[in-house]
Amino acid sequence: MDVLEAICSRRSIKKFKDDRIGADVLSSLLEAARVAPSGGNKQPREYVVVTERDSLEQLAACHPFSRWLSGASAGLVLLGDPAVGAYWLEDACVAGQNIWLACTGMGLGVAWSAIFQQEPVESARREGYVRGILGIPDRFRVVAILGIGLPDEVPVPKERRALSEVTHWEKFGLKQAGV
Repeated sequence: MDVLEAICSRRSIKKFKDDRIGADVLSSLLEAARVAPSGGNKQPREYVVVTERDSLEQLAACHPFSRWLSGASAGLVLLGDPAVGAYWLEDACVAGQNIWLACTGMGLGVAWSAIFQQEPVESARREGYVRGILGIPDRFRVVAILGIGLPDEVPVPKERRALSEVTHWEKFGLKQAGV
């Protein structure tokens, strides 16, 4: 599978088979994250690998939209360190996208559980909850948890806005003929 095919075929998979994922596969996914681009090459991101069922079930209770994590084979927690680089959020997210595309290419299912969010009170609650379970130091921001496993079902593609609707050429509002 080439990269564009992985980008176009990736889905949010929230139902997983009971099969476990091997440490070698998780290492490959972490390598995909490690080599992701980083603003100024500061690399202000780290990862926590979670495979213990009890911990995944606790993480699934973080918020109503993360319940599906309890069925994942593994969780990869994306962390950003603001003291290391100003682009900690962007850097963690691009590493997460690398993980997602690597999972798609390997036939694994993955979905994103947002922990950090723009609403500061809820973000602090979610981040504190995850920190408490996994012993994450306060200096790190908890960006997201990627739940990973063998897909038990693959949802149909979601409808996307047309390229011509979201693309502007040279200046906002200008459309290119034929696009």
